[in-house]
Amino acid sequence: MSDFSYSEYRNGAAHPNPTYDFLTGFAPRKLKDLFRWVEYLYYNSPQIFAALQKFAEYPVTEIKINTDAQAQKKLWDKLLNETLRAKDSAIRTGLDRHLYGNSFISVYKPFTRFLVCGHPDCGQRTGIAHVKYKFQLKSLKFQYTCAACKRGTTGTIKDEKVSDPGKITIIRWDPKLMDIDYNPITGKSKFFWTIPGDIRTKVEKGNRHLIDSMPIEFLRALRERKTFGFADDAIYHMKAPAPAGIDASWGLPPLVSTIKLFFYAAVLRKANEAIALDHIVPFRVLHPAPISGNADPTEKLNLANWQMQLKNNIKQWRRDPLHIMFAPTALGVTMMGGQGRSLLTLGEVKEAEDGIIAAMGIPKEFIYGGLSFTGSSVTLRMLENQLETYTGQQNDQLKW
Repeated sequence: MSDFSYSEYRNGAAHPNPTYDFLTGFAPRKLKDLFRWVEYLYYNSPQIFAALQKFAEYPVTEIKINTDAQAQKKLWDKLLNETLRAKDSAIRTGLDRHLYGNSFISVYKPFTRFLVCGHPDCGQRTGIAHVKYKFQLKSLKFQYTCAACKRGTTGTIKDEKVSDPGKITIIRWDPKLMDIDYNPITGKSKFFWTIPGDIRTKVEKGNRHLIDSMPIEFLRALRERKTFGFADDAIYHMKAPAPAGIDASWGLPPLVSTIKLFFYAAVLRKANEAIALDHIVPFRVLHPAPISGNADPTEKLNLANWQMQLKNNIKQWRRDPLHIMFAPTALGVTMMGGQGRSLLTLGEVKEAEDGIIAAMGIPKEFIYGGLSFTGSSVTLRMLENQLETYTGQQNDQLKW
């Protein structure tokens, strides 16, 4: 008898790490990869899409302006509801917060851009919209013909702020392009935006729509090939709560616990698709059937002629459902396949989808309907408490 050691048995076990399964290999390991996956879940899971849409919209109500001065009330109502569309912006930033766990917004303040003639004896300012120029990103200079001195010149940028509330806009920033420099001692953060490559390409090719309206700080960041750093309090960061052991500078996407459940449901749907394609529609085989147990019709029939006649009669029956066929022997039908319904994993898919809803912490009735004030008072109270943090962040964002 050979020697046996427990260590050999343990190392050669057929069941290694129980927490690592096949689907774990597809789970994202970096935060920015996680952002891309939650985007995919949002567009490919009807439960997640409906839940996040309703969660983002449900707590946001009309903005109330409390003042007795009707002129001031009218002014703020036009600015918030017509110009900035603050309610719509709150819903969109809420969707970012529930999807990515993070939302970044800033306010674009309008300005008018002028080009200043480079000749010392001229110095004429000309609105950039009225100049035909060639832009050089490396020097941030514009080559054009000055309308005042009629000479070719290299102009520089001069921006002037415009006091027009109607041109103020709210900008949402893609979290996948954001970076955060966080100080855990003070709790303060500095925010940086990686300018996409397509914007750089457009600016280098002289896209006037971008060059005429892009703040000079962005153009400088493009020239230096650096990320754009926001000034203090120039951007508002709304984030979902996360445990202290996770990077405190970022919010944790609430969908992180649904990823493997979605993978599992996707595997089941893929299996159902294969079953449906192969087993739902049966394959019918037509053949002569014996009239009695000992009689074999194939011994006395011309099978080639019988097959041709059968095809012709089927064609006539397709054209005329009342067509009657006369046959020298009975017709047998053998069905192959058709057992797909018994193979489908519909119950498992539904269970996985319910698990996704439970992982998001959302009442099932909130998505499918049926939530009432009388029958689900406990559910409503839990939902109210769950949304209090979110509504507080929305109010803080509006004040900012």
